[in-house]
Amino acid sequence: MDITSVEFYSMALVVAFVLLGILLEQRRRGVASTHFATLELKPSANEVSTLVLRAGAGDRVTFERDGLPLRDAEAVSLVATVRGREITVVEKKAHSAVLGGHESYYAGAATVDFMPPRRWKVRFESQVTGEWGRAKFTSVNGNAVTVKLSY
Repeated sequence: MDITSVEFYSMALVVAFVLLGILLEQRRRGVASTHFATLELKPSANEVSTLVLRAGAGDRVTFERDGLPLRDAEAVSLVATVRGREITVVEKKAHSAVLGGHESYYAGAATVDFMPPRRWKVRFESQVTGEWGRAKFTSVNGNAVTVKLSY
């Protein structure tokens, strides 16, 4: 096959399209599922926003949050979207019936039971404080990781 022939360029074009298809193929992460949890809140003196993931027995993982600036009678919920081994957790303020009140800091925890023992990529986004963070977390009993949150 000569480098100036039509057959050579046809084969080169086919090979280029095959390589492009391999490089641009989307990862198959599976079907997404969404889970909800409510933080059990208590007053806290800590003004520094922190997040700790703590694995328990079985599929249980506790999200421990501190330094949440909230008004009286406000609630916070977690919305977790799981796709394959990746989890995106969004922290949202629930609407409160009470308007006004003074703002103070709270700590909260929510335990979920949809994370079987394996290595997870976790992305956390807070709509309460505007902070976010990422972590790799292995959910085996007793393991804990502190996620650094930033703006």
